[in-house]
Amino acid sequence: MRVGLLTYGMKDRLTGIGRYAMQLSYAVRDIASDIEMVLINPYPESLLPWYKDFPVIPVPSLRRLPAVMTLGPFLLDHIARRYDLDVLHDPCGIAPFLPTKHVHKVVTIHDAIPLKYPHMYPWLGRLVFRTEVPWSKWTVQQVITDSISAQEDLTAYADIPKHLITVIYPGVDVPNPEYLDGLRDMPCPPCVDPEVIHNPYFLYVGAINPRKNVHRIIEAIDILRQQEPHVRLLVVGPNRPPSGDADIVNYLGYVDQETLDFLYVHARAVLVPSLYEGFGFPALEAMGRQSVAIVSNVSSLPEVTGEGAIHVDPHDTMSWVKAMARVMQDARYKERVVERGYEIARTFSWENTARQTAAVYRQVTGKP
Repeated sequence: MRVGLLTYGMKDRLTGIGRYAMQLSYAVRDIASDIEMVLINPYPESLLPWYKDFPVIPVPSLRRLPAVMTLGPFLLDHIARRYDLDVLHDPCGIAPFLPTKHVHKVVTIHDAIPLKYPHMYPWLGRLVFRTEVPWSKWTVQQVITDSISAQEDLTAYADIPKHLITVIYPGVDVPNPEYLDGLRDMPCPPCVDPEVIHNPYFLYVGAINPRKNVHRIIEAIDILRQQEPHVRLLVVGPNRPPSGDADIVNYLGYVDQETLDFLYVHARAVLVPSLYEGFGFPALEAMGRQSVAIVSNVSSLPEVTGEGAIHVDPHDTMSWVKAMARVMQDARYKERVVERGYEIARTFSWENTARQTAAVYRQVTGKP
């Protein structure tokens, strides 16, 4: 079986969806010898090693989203015929497909944010979701999504029947304890100010936008400093905002994986204050690095973190203050949360994700 995996938007730096697509392709290759993953790549000039590890179909005309939406359905239909693909899989949630039957189609829609909270999403994203996602129920044979919470939202807001949606949790890379012990003894990475690490800090990983609710934890840190005057917030990711919080927050931008792991391990806790998440990678990554995750008690976050994280009302600043203070002041409580979180994170393997996704490929094609 040949599966064409669309990789538009995945040129140089891989963020959430790109990492999902890459890890999925490797994991399916490892566990399913009957499935050949083929990357439909708009960026032939990309230096990502990923593109050298798989067969590639170059489609430079699909570099930009407007082309994906307009030209994409016809070009992908042609590519499927020309390259004898059994399945087209869009991991980005758009599903630019025609309702033809000569190739089977699968789309991963990670969440329903643009439909449920349109005011929190750029206009182009809203347009794409409103036009393409509800159309999926006629153009694809199966929708994959990251959580039961996301499945319910796609049914409610995109009118996709529940029987067309398969919930498959993404995997999370969980390092072994020896690697984590090494990080605890490792000197401070060069891109991080040692003075910052010397003092207690909480960590936030991700973009900054209204849905991420980062202002809530900045307010909470400011209040917490009345008890713990040296505590700070470290932010990893894009979009440093022009704000007057330099005495509270350090914005580190993007960092490499080892540096991020170092920051996870040394943080008092990792904070995920989002108003909505389809899954919540930073929370599971923190748990998998034996750090405490303090997360919002909404959308998918309680579902995927279970008893391995501390759940807090995203609208209640003082609840965040109390949760952070307890982690700093109650070592036994923190140890229990860390232990349970590590156990839960280890259940989210890419092997499980690949096996369930391969089963979807076999289901839609009718091949055992």
